[in-house]
Amino acid sequence: MKFEYVLTSSLLNRAPIGAKTSDFENFIINLFEGSHTYEMLKNEDIIILNVCNPLIIAESVINDFGNYEKLEYCGKTYYYVKEAEKIVIIKVKNRKVINFKNEYGNSNIMNLECEKITEKIIKSNNKEYLPFNRADGLLVEIAVLYSRIKLVSKDEKVDMIDKIKEYGDIIKKVGSKEHILILNKFKELIDF
Repeated sequence: MKFEYVLTSSLLNRAPIGAKTSDFENFIINLFEGSHTYEMLKNEDIIILNVCNPLIIAESVINDFGNYEKLEYCGKTYYYVKEAEKIVIIKVKNRKVINFKNEYGNSNIMNLECEKITEKIIKSNNKEYLPFNRADGLLVEIAVLYSRIKLVSKDEKVDMIDKIKEYGDIIKKVGSKEHILILNKFKELIDF
C-alpha cells in the first residue's frame, strides 16, 4: 500500500510524499524530476518520514515553513516536523532514475529503495484524534495535483484545475474551517 508522509532530512525542507510499503520496514519512494525534493534527495541517504495529519501534509506542498525539531543521528543534524505523530527514520539502500509514463506524460523519476532504521513516537498535546474526514483525502489529492501542475501540458493543466475545483466544492460541503483555509491557500496560488 501507499501511505502519505511529510518527508524531511538534514535540510530545512518538508515535502509531502507517498511511500509504498507492505511491512513498514522497507519503503519505495518515487520522486519526479524537476521537483525541489528530487534535487534535494540526490545526495541524502537518511530520510525522515513524518506521520502527520492531512492538514500538515497539504500545507507542506505550499511551503517549507513550519515548526521543526532537531534530531542528531550519526553526528549529523536532521529535522522533523514538530506536529508529527510519529517519525520513521529510513536509509536509502538503492537509488536509480527511470522513465515513467502516466496520464500526465513521460517523466524521469528517482526511485529510492529504503529500509527503516528506527521510529519514534512524538508526544502529542493529549489531542483527541478525530475519525478520517473526506476533506482530508481531498486536500491531499489537491496537494498532489498542485505539485505536478507545472510539469504538464496546458491541456492537462486545465484538466487538473477542473479536478481541483471539483474537490474544492466537496471540501466546502464536508470540511472544517481549517480545511477551507488550506483550500483557499491553493485557490490563491492557482487562481481559480
